[in-house]
Amino acid sequence: MSKDKDYFISFSEAAFALGITDKDFLEWVRQDRPEIGVNYINKKAIRKSYLEKCIFKNDYLKKLEKSFQVENQEIENEIANKIVFYQKERKYLIDNYLVLIADLIELHKKYEDTAVMHGIESPVLAAYLLFSRAIAILSCLCENIKQGFYYAGSMLREIDETLDVALYFILSKDKDTGKNDLMKWYRVGFSPSHSKCRKTIAEATKNKTFDFEFLMSTIYGKKSAFIHPTFHSIRDCCIISFENERVLLKNLCYGISLRQERLYELAHFARSSIWTCFQQFLFIFVSSMPLNQSDIDYLVEYDRIFREWDRKLNW
Repeated sequence: MSKDKDYFISFSEAAFALGITDKDFLEWVRQDRPEIGVNYINKKAIRKSYLEKCIFKNDYLKKLEKSFQVENQEIENEIANKIVFYQKERKYLIDNYLVLIADLIELHKKYEDTAVMHGIESPVLAAYLLFSRAIAILSCLCENIKQGFYYAGSMLREIDETLDVALYFILSKDKDTGKNDLMKWYRVGFSPSHSKCRKTIAEATKNKTFDFEFLMSTIYGKKSAFIHPTFHSIRDCCIISFENERVLLKNLCYGISLRQERLYELAHFARSSIWTCFQQFLFIFVSSMPLNQSDIDYLVEYDRIFREWDRKLNW
């Protein structure tokens, strides 16, 4: 694994990635004494490369079976005690998100004439059109989560990628590569790679105390977990048992998931995409459109509300 990709991840993230319990993962850490550091939010963490060593351990399947037993017991408890709570909370969150999305749509429509005035094949018009796509996908995500479709989480990454292309066109509008990419976007169905967009955004927001590119990559990685066709992504929305090294498929997901806690967690996670849309609208269009001062104040206030919400919920 290359050095730039061998970053630190928290113990709980490592255990989740391996599909075992936190307790069993810590047992391996105590035995092996691997390098320990901190992740981007200063939590005790382990090198990602350590996971590749763990999957070859002789007792891996035993610990995996144990994690299935713990998980299935949690599912039984969920069904008995919390299923109604998770359903109500998910609906409450999504209903609030849909109100926020309606506000964002109204704001976006307000600048339609201004965006058009920038001209055909302009970076501002491209960003404006891309933003409409991001809002549409965000709406689709929320409606699907509300109905119980866990695999809708795959849309999380697409929202970020769409917004990053929009921001890339604004930031690179005076560079030859940006101008060429913009022309190809309009004329031949081309879109710049997400890594290229992230690099440009990171360079534009670079400072000495904060690794924005790394943070973007980390969040992007979390959202990518929903889109990659891994065993864990399927396990998260199904009910599977593992006994004596034999897999028992109790309830596969063909649409609506029965895993109410996972759907509730996804509804919470979707909030990050709502917040990102409000922040990016301000960041992308504040000078390029430009935005009216009243709308700038409106978006700044929304950012304050999200931060306050973030603090109260202690995510």
